[in-house]
Amino acid sequence: MAKMYTYAKFRIHPGKAAEFRRLSQRCVDIVREREPGTLFYEWFMNADETECVALDGYVDLDAVMQHVQNIGPTMRELMTISDRHLEIYGADPTERFGGRTTARNSDYYGSQFAGKL
Repeated sequence: MAKMYTYAKFRIHPGKAAEFRRLSQRCVDIVREREPGTLFYEWFMNADETECVALDGYVDLDAVMQHVQNIGPTMRELMTISDRHLEIYGADPTERFGGRTTARNSDYYGSQFAGKL
């Protein structure tokens, strides 16, 4: 089982920061309650609340898929008030995602080849 990581950068639509915070907190609550396979799940907002970065870590691809299932409805709401670029690091999720994502664009980086484990 290979660990998985994601980096998501959101550009928040004007006047939607408060709603974005509310929905992102809902995602965090879901992860805390339902996702033992999520290693970390951290959100960072810039000073003027126009951009947010989310960094996630998972024990494996199955945990990523559970996460997608759990937060899917809330993420779809978030995507009505923001645009997201998603980067995925680790096992290739292409077949499991079935070509569907809420990201406006995304990049995939293959399995880790170097680093401190």
